[in-house]
Amino acid sequence: MLPPNYSHHIDSIEPIRVYHSKDYDESSMFEAVVRINLRSKDEALEWLKDFTANSFTDWRVRRCFAGNTKFIVFKVGFITNLM
Repeated sequence: MLPPNYSHHIDSIEPIRVYHSKDYDESSMFEAVVRINLRSKDEALEWLKDFTANSFTDWRVRRCFAGNTKFIVFKVGFITNLM
């Protein structure tokens, strides 16, 4: 699911439970924290584009963080809906 040509670090993976829903297969649903060492916002958005294509998901911004700090160039929290 993760796009090739990137170095990924997976911090955590947790299953997601969807109660009272017949529309989703819960066995394939999860929440993950994945870190990728990228150098710019453009690289991050390119990675997201590649990941979107590989995982057949659609993403929207859930939370914004301060950018352009000494150690963080771009940080955004995303949430997905299955396409």
